[in-house]
Amino acid sequence: MNTEKSKPIKKKQIRKLFFFNMVLVLTSLNACETLGDPDPEEPTYPPATTILRVELTPDTLVQGDTLTLKCVVKDSLDPNLRFDWSLSSTRIIPVNGRTDQSVVKWHTGDSDYFMNLPDSIEISGPRSAVYVDKIHETVKYEQVVKNFTIYIKRKPN
Repeated sequence: MNTEKSKPIKKKQIRKLFFFNMVLVLTSLNACETLGDPDPEEPTYPPATTILRVELTPDTLVQGDTLTLKCVVKDSLDPNLRFDWSLSSTRIIPVNGRTDQSVVKWHTGDSDYFMNLPDSIEISGPRSAVYVDKIHETVKYEQVVKNFTIYIKRKPN
């Protein structure tokens, strides 16, 4: 049986424990604030639409080809939808005179993408995306975005 007496806690140890507990409580409170519900003053809006897919025709290009892009959305007949294609704007070709609709064409250009790269490359990420907004007089909508990848092959000699 242990007959040793417990040592009294020193004031210095009490201060350390108190400080540690305060840091723990403050950290917990901060975590609750940042991970909790979103700021009630910051409004949330419904999405402009649902992007189902982006169709690319043809699915693989050769340098100098023209690509047809089509953004397929849930409510495709809504005249208030506006499409912003994130591609090299100088090579976007309007369809029916417009570039802010669900279908556009894009020319790869004749510049050499490949240099010392393999015979095919892909363009993806923020450089190839479509952003869809809904313009309405009284209701605000959240913009939606869909990234896609363009595959380009080296032009045969």
